[in-house]
Amino acid sequence: MFPTRARDKIPKSLTYPIKAKFISESLADMPQADKFQLWFSNSSTPAELRKATQFRLAQVRYLHWKPSRFMPRLPDNSEFANRDWSIEIYAVPVEIRARVMQLLQEEALPEIRAWLHEKAEFANLRSCSIAISYDEAADELGYFRHNSL
Repeated sequence: MFPTRARDKIPKSLTYPIKAKFISESLADMPQADKFQLWFSNSSTPAELRKATQFRLAQVRYLHWKPSRFMPRLPDNSEFANRDWSIEIYAVPVEIRARVMQLLQEEALPEIRAWLHEKAEFANLRSCSIAISYDEAADELGYFRHNSL
């Protein structure tokens, strides 16, 4: 199972839409699997989420810090230290958990797997990510991809 580096405490009105075990089993055969770290985050307040119709669900990210003249080395307590590949899962309202979990399993994980295969041979990338969101009104997932050299 992938190591879980953080799991924010959340109120009973929120839940994480997918379990660490399911993510680990679904992505265990990916080329990057031995480098993954899981982070479970609560990025919004329950009041903000009750009003929302679009929700951040997950982000898979590669971040390779490179020295520069502005920052020749990272501070010892930097959140970026030793954080090459991370999978971050965001809390959602309990009312939408079942639908979000279904979409993550049926649509998002295959999309993430394909994206990870593309990134298996990343030569000079400084960072890359794929973020997944859920539009409740349209009942669909959205994907945002980013690459930085």
